Amino acid sequence: MWMLNFPFPYDDAKIDTSFVNVRGLLLAALQAPDRKRFQPLAAEYVAARTKFFAELAPEESQGLELSTVEGGNRPIHTDQVRFR
Repeated sequence: MWMLNFPFPYDDAKIDTSFVNVRGLLLAALQAPDRKRFQPLAAEYVAARTKFFAELAPEESQGLELSTVEGGNRPIHTDQVRFR
């Protein structure tokens, strides 16, 4: 349960796949060797992140934003980023 008392859709394969895609794009952008390569990767990441949040219910996106920005009770997805 979120600290907002709303269950996150951990078992939704579409949400999981979208999150993994967003994470991969962010990592690729951060590993870009120069600004010329970084800018299109960053734009692709922003577009995918926007799409990912659009797939979530308002309560889910609000909870995810709070947990990742605040560093509080993070959902398992953000904890797994380091291990995939």
